[in-house]
Amino acid sequence: MNHSCYLPLNVSDQDENSTAELPAAVYVFTPAGYEAKVGLCFMFSAIVVMGLLGNASLLLYLPRKPTNRRDRIYSSRFMKNLNLSLRNLALSGFLASLCLTLTCIQVFFDVFQSGWSCKIVRYFSFVFVFITINIMVVINLEKYLSTRRIPRSFSASAVAKMMNTAWIFGAIAAIVPSSTYEGQRIDLNESHFTVVCRYRPDLYPIPPLSIMIPIQCFAPYIFITFFNVSLFKTMWNRTRKTQACHTANNPLKAKLSLIRIRGLTLLVTITVTNLITTFFFVVFLVYNRIAEPSLDFSTSYVLRYASGFVTHLNSSSNVVVYFVQMKDFRKFLKTLLCPRDKITHDDIVLTGKRPKTQASTVQVQPIKSYESRI
Repeated sequence: MNHSCYLPLNVSDQDENSTAELPAAVYVFTPAGYEAKVGLCFMFSAIVVMGLLGNASLLLYLPRKPTNRRDRIYSSRFMKNLNLSLRNLALSGFLASLCLTLTCIQVFFDVFQSGWSCKIVRYFSFVFVFITINIMVVINLEKYLSTRRIPRSFSASAVAKMMNTAWIFGAIAAIVPSSTYEGQRIDLNESHFTVVCRYRPDLYPIPPLSIMIPIQCFAPYIFITFFNVSLFKTMWNRTRKTQACHTANNPLKAKLSLIRIRGLTLLVTITVTNLITTFFFVVFLVYNRIAEPSLDFSTSYVLRYASGFVTHLNSSSNVVVYFVQMKDFRKFLKTLLCPRDKITHDDIVLTGKRPKTQASTVQVQPIKSYESRI
């Protein structure tokens, strides 16, 4: 039966007795199968490409807000906080996709398997997942308080400070689980062994994941779910009561209310998507710790990386949600990819610039008098 033991960092530093006890086996680099590695790299590469391009497009799009007659809507506190939240999510998704290339290299090449390189790769795998969850908590808390009977709306500077706190807390929290990863020696049979970067639960008296998962995953999920349910209920009731009155008396308020509802729907959709993707990874970790299933090396290897793939889907799924629900973002991408296409009035509102039209370049011929035509 296969068993695992921890690979010494330097065998030459061990005493002669412990060295003699080591089996004379041949090292093999993660024998999970070439097809399985190619499939994993293909899936991770798809997330990397979509996450980098999509989030980079969002980071270019969000600052480009109109500066003309629609300023009264887009200069409101709600829209400022919404844009700030979306920029933080896009930046987190962009960096998560960028760091995911290290995982692709670790799968296909014999690097980052032990030592500090193993811990660093796992740190970058955890840090942006934690940061995204913290950003979701800040977003939902801010929107929840702003829709109460006595609203408590935060300024853009206060939301920015809360976002910075979410980034700092996520960066610190990711140190704890990543420090428990080490290169572990796994004996495949009596003649071959391999080394993989895996979680070591007995490194500390209390397993760090048993502390971090409730604090960093379960508790935020409970708060976010409560905020979303309350937010949906409040907005639904207020929309039915005030939409008709605003439409009849103040069209600007009606338009602002519609934009507010769309923005909240966008945030709730993104939140639910992130919760679903991260939920599978948490369930996989908890199941492995409780059930401890006996699987062969190839199956266990593929399942571990596949669970990480599902977790990092949020960096690209956010872009899909933006593309589906944000009409201006689709027009921006069309203008960015096809700059020679005809620019419509909506594109003028989006960019804040009015290009030269055909009517402005046509030279008007003077009308000849009646005598000159005879």
